[in-house]
Amino acid sequence: MVHVAFFKRAIGTQKITFARQINKNKMSFEDVLALMGKRTSLSEADMRSVFAHFCEHLVSFLPKGHTIQTPLGVFSLGVNPEKLRLRLRCKRALVNRLKEATTLRLVETPAVPLPTIFRALPTESEGLNQGIPGEVLHLIGLRLKFSPHDLTSGVFFIDSAGAETRATVYCRIAKKVVDIKVPLVGPGAYRLEVRTTSLSKALRSGQLEASFTVLS
Repeated sequence: MVHVAFFKRAIGTQKITFARQINKNKMSFEDVLALMGKRTSLSEADMRSVFAHFCEHLVSFLPKGHTIQTPLGVFSLGVNPEKLRLRLRCKRALVNRLKEATTLRLVETPAVPLPTIFRALPTESEGLNQGIPGEVLHLIGLRLKFSPHDLTSGVFFIDSAGAETRATVYCRIAKKVVDIKVPLVGPGAYRLEVRTTSLSKALRSGQLEASFTVLS
C-alpha cells in the first residue's frame, strides 16, 4: 500500500496543493537478497555476483551508445549539455503488474506527528506482517525511535481481548526502522503498536494498519 498525503505550499500569493508519497522507505540490498533467497536455490553470494556483473556490463555498453534490453525494460543513457542520466523504459507488462499490485491510501497529516508503521518484514517466515516467536522482525515506518529502557514505550503485541505483550529484545532502534524479536505469545492475530515518548514526556502511538499474525 502506498500512503499519499496532500500538502499546501505558498508560492507567491497563491497556495498550491500537491500530493506526496510519505512512505518512501529504503529497503537495503541485503534485505532484498534475503527475501529472494527464500524463493530460489541460488545463494545470496551468487545473486550478488550476477547483479555486480550486470552493473559492469551497463558501464561497458551504455557509454558506447548501446541500449540494453532486459526483462524490466530498456536501459539507455539520457544526455544533455549539463547532465548524464541513466534511463529505464519499463516494459508495459511490468507497469501493468505494478498498477494491479499498488493500492493508494489517502492519509491525514496530524498536527502532532505520530509514529507510523508501514509494514513488518520477517527474517525467517515468508510473507509480510507475520512471524514466529523468537524471530527477528523488521518494522518499517516513520518516527519510530524510542528508548528501550522506557517501559511505557516500545513495540506492543495486542490480542483480540486487549491483552498487551511488550517486546523486550530490540536489535536496532532508529527513526525509520526498528528490529525486534517477536515475543513468546500464542498463535493468532494481533494489533502491532509502537509507542514513543516526546521530549515533554507525552506518549504517542501508531499501529500497523493490517493485523499481524503470529505463526505457530
